[in-house]
Amino acid sequence: MIKSIQAAKHHIVLSSYIFDYDSLGRQFVNALAQAQQRGVLVHVLLDGIGVGYSWRKSDRALKKRGVRTAQFLPAISFTSIRFINLRNHRKILCVDGEEAYIGGMNISKSNLVKSAKHPIDDVHFKVVGSVIDQISQVFIEDWFFATRELIQFPSYSPSTLKVKNDKSVVARVIQDGPDEHHNRIRWTLINALVCAQKSVKIITPYFIPDQTLMTSLHAAALRGVSVEIIVPEHSNILFVDWVMEANYPRIIEHGIKIYKNKRPFDHSKIVLIDDVWSFIGSTNWDARSLEFNFEINLECFDTDLNAQLTELFESKKFNAEGVVEEDVRGLSIYKKIRNNLFRLFSPYL
Repeated sequence: MIKSIQAAKHHIVLSSYIFDYDSLGRQFVNALAQAQQRGVLVHVLLDGIGVGYSWRKSDRALKKRGVRTAQFLPAISFTSIRFINLRNHRKILCVDGEEAYIGGMNISKSNLVKSAKHPIDDVHFKVVGSVIDQISQVFIEDWFFATRELIQFPSYSPSTLKVKNDKSVVARVIQDGPDEHHNRIRWTLINALVCAQKSVKIITPYFIPDQTLMTSLHAAALRGVSVEIIVPEHSNILFVDWVMEANYPRIIEHGIKIYKNKRPFDHSKIVLIDDVWSFIGSTNWDARSLEFNFEINLECFDTDLNAQLTELFESKKFNAEGVVEEDVRGLSIYKKIRNNLFRLFSPYL
């Protein structure tokens, strides 16, 4: 991503939920500021809550060096305080209409797994091709919402395609949010699960699906589809782990298999169905992502991509431990009460 920013010639748009002002965040600040100084138009959109993770240091550093920034629904505002629960969770970088990046990765040195004190394992994707226009359009809409300013971003041109071969993937953007796009990702998942014939593979940091999604997964398992889910052994939110643990008996009762991935904390978000459908992006399997957040995912139809991601899934499963019914039911009374008490708050997590 930093190399793409350094090579930018005309325009950069960047949207991130968290933009830490650590050793890696400062590299991004420097690269964006240097691009601005050489005449590239740079727009950075930060979530009003997410920017608080770094005490707004990254926002102030960018502005100090002349980079245009905006906050999506600022937390400290009389007009938007009533929308404090609605967050922009999208992670987007588009450069010159030639390259785009999309996935679940925030800007933080924690993603440098080998050197981070609290490492986070994640998956992010570099995209080239005409679907970039759909990704940049989402940013344009978000920027307009935050600033009332309509920016112009270069459209994709086939002459700018930079790939080693002519292999292409059929893909489209699915955006979601508590606005006119409400529930699009949820319904996309439900309809994809209905179409599953052989296998469903899910990697998610938080697995707290609503009843409709859970029923869709159970229906797939009951008709003989292999359903496998990888979650972290320990996430970064302790009470979410308790809620997931409370749900394990209900999830596995129809043959669905859950694996707890060992450290580092796995923040990846991938859904694979059969050998052709892949769903990647920023969405978690919880109420916050599917009901309250503004999210962006990429729906892909391609056997080669699916095979590569399946290989990644299997490598993560190799580092994971399966959830066994006897262990779940053997929890102490205290833990069962604690887990089920927090499960009552599932619609708000």
